[in-house]
Amino acid sequence: MSDFMGEYDHSVDEKGRINIPVRFRKALPSEHKDTFIITLWVEGCIAGYGMDEWERVKNTLRSISPLKKRARQIRRLIVSRALEVTVDKQGRVTIPRPMLQKVNITDRVKIIGVLERFEIWDPDEYDRTIADSEEIFEEVIEELDL
Repeated sequence: MSDFMGEYDHSVDEKGRINIPVRFRKALPSEHKDTFIITLWVEGCIAGYGMDEWERVKNTLRSISPLKKRARQIRRLIVSRALEVTVDKQGRVTIPRPMLQKVNITDRVKIIGVLERFEIWDPDEYDRTIADSEEIFEEVIEELDL
């Protein structure tokens, strides 16, 4: 299982390429060390999964009933937007412009590790999301009993 941690600032070049942090690439199993699945995710970011974790996501999606409207909607939204990307020799992946535009990413990104996945954010949007989260941090961490 992949284990992504930390946060990194990178630029987006004119072709929509971003550098994937070396630590994230090293977190992948050796048989899939240069391949990720990316998909549009909640709260206005792009999620990146190693192939092993993406299999778990697919199995979870398969386990929910396709007879229920919300289940069909979630399957469509996650899977239809998913894309396999390969890291090039410079450690970059290309993200299609429409996907970047959907989450308001232009020339800079914040890449954060969230254990089983990493997220790619517009830095300003990430800062706003974190500010909202910090307001409830102590309350939630107490509930989780960490």
